[in-house]
Amino acid sequence: MTAKAGFARRHRLEIVCSILLLHNEGPRRKTQIMKEGNLSFQQLQRYLDFLTEKGLISHDGGLYRITGRGTRFLEAYRELEALLA
Repeated sequence: MTAKAGFARRHRLEIVCSILLLHNEGPRRKTQIMKEGNLSFQQLQRYLDFLTEKGLISHDGGLYRITGRGTRFLEAYRELEALLA
């Protein structure tokens, strides 16, 4: 599969971080994450399952929230980005 002209494919880690950043702003529903994260429903479900399984987000009553572990992950990611800048 190739990227469309003018669009770069995002790496898995970039997608994970973008989803966590959305949650960092507050709880989100699936449709909000899908639209704001520019993901298909299939991608969204795969990433939400992965992030929940790893304990980076939690799911409660239709809302997804970032966990303390997810917040620590984002902090570590930002530190790595700063080292590479």
